[in-house]
Amino acid sequence: MATYASTNPAELSDVVTRVEPVPAEEFAGAARRAKRAQRAWARLPAPVRGQVVANIGRLVEANAEAPARVVTREIGKPLVEARGEAQEVVDTCAFFSGEGRRLYGRTVPSEMPDEHLFTFREPVGGTVVVTAGDFPVAVPSWSIVPSLLCGNSVVWKPAEYAAASAQAFHDCREARRRAAGRVPDVFADGEETFRGLELALEQRVSGSGTAGRRCTSLGTVVVHEDVHDEFVRRFAEAVATAVVGDPFHEGVLYGPLLDEKFAVGFEEHLGRIGDHHVTHGSTGSGRITNANPRTGFRGDPERGRTAADPAGLPLVPNPIRLSATPPTYRLPPPRLGDDASG
Repeated sequence: MATYASTNPAELSDVVTRVEPVPAEEFAGAARRAKRAQRAWARLPAPVRGQVVANIGRLVEANAEAPARVVTREIGKPLVEARGEAQEVVDTCAFFSGEGRRLYGRTVPSEMPDEHLFTFREPVGGTVVVTAGDFPVAVPSWSIVPSLLCGNSVVWKPAEYAAASAQAFHDCREARRRAAGRVPDVFADGEETFRGLELALEQRVSGSGTAGRRCTSLGTVVVHEDVHDEFVRRFAEAVATAVVGDPFHEGVLYGPLLDEKFAVGFEEHLGRIGDHHVTHGSTGSGRITNANPRTGFRGDPERGRTAADPAGLPLVPNPIRLSATPPTYRLPPPRLGDDASG
């Protein structure tokens, strides 16, 4: 299969890493290997697995700046948000490390004298986690960390356009000797991934999980008529002064789109804006270039993949804005009746 080049969306000539997506058969092979490794991992007492999870968190915390900068370079998130992603992994490990002492079973009354009935938890076995790239390390940790704690092995299929970010998280996990080999990373395109899942399930890999998308971007603002005009004025002012540009620049709120396919979808979305719409918040529409500038842009717009959104930017930093959900808002008139939320 063709090699995929993951590039810096703010500097398209900067190739962050290259990966070779594998066919479905190799994906299934990784699942089989993880399944074999799972047995020894499950034999470790749960509190010991909790300590391994805690150690992974400490490793990420001690080296957090490195994966954060990889996320910014590869995904285009402002550095402050990328640092937040690394901290999310640390917090997830801290939370689940204690769960190793709380994997409780149950005792059950018996109708027979001198008999005691009880249940205890068993690992699922082999699990598969498939994630998108807009949260390349934080969201995967929500599935990988608890799965490991419970005694499972994990095959992780990260997004190919977040390959270097995934590798940074992988390196921290593999540094813990006891966890090494329990979470192989596999790069494949969507079709091959799901073919591989089918093969793996046929070969008795016993669980699968999918994580990644979290569509919580603001889409519609419903404002009371008494404050509608003032809200629009303040909102337009805030988004017009929001700093757009190279995510490594301090103070940048909105960076480049992480992959070309998202840029194309973003432009299609902007193309739906008609003459009858009133837009606020930007000096241009479409890709930001020297010929189509945005006031206050940080960096060189010709080197990256940044879109100017005439309908505004978030008032609060929101990493979802870098995904296929553009940061455009519908602000209906103050009197639309009871169905305004539709």
